[in-house]
Amino acid sequence: MLSAIVHTALRRKGIVLVLAAALLGYGVYSLTRARYDVFPEFAPPIVSIQTEAPGLSPDQVELLVTQPIEFAINGVMGIQTMRSNSIQGLSVVHVVFKSGSNIYLDRQLVSEQLATLEARLPAGVHAPIMTPLTK
Repeated sequence: MLSAIVHTALRRKGIVLVLAAALLGYGVYSLTRARYDVFPEFAPPIVSIQTEAPGLSPDQVELLVTQPIEFAINGVMGIQTMRSNSIQGLSVVHVVFKSGSNIYLDRQLVSEQLATLEARLPAGVHAPIMTPLTK
């Protein structure tokens, strides 16, 4: 069966070349007309929060800054995981949301929670800020 297909293709080279060119042309046409949302989003939505705490040790940053931020953010709907890192004078919290969620809504919800948190942070600690989107 396969040898018959190969023999027919070799005898009718013109037809095979025309069909290949037509398929190539249709592929290029489809590629230029493809919308960007056709391609899936591979990375889940992530919101990163940084808080500067000058003069605090990593243990103090963890206890006084990172944990209150985590507790405030923990109630936001759609969180998949939350990771944090506390170093001397800096707290970084990464909030990973479920795939397919609206990143702008997620950022709004996190922003609302951060606004209620500012008064509870120790004196000298800067207000928590969300890092810009990296799309």
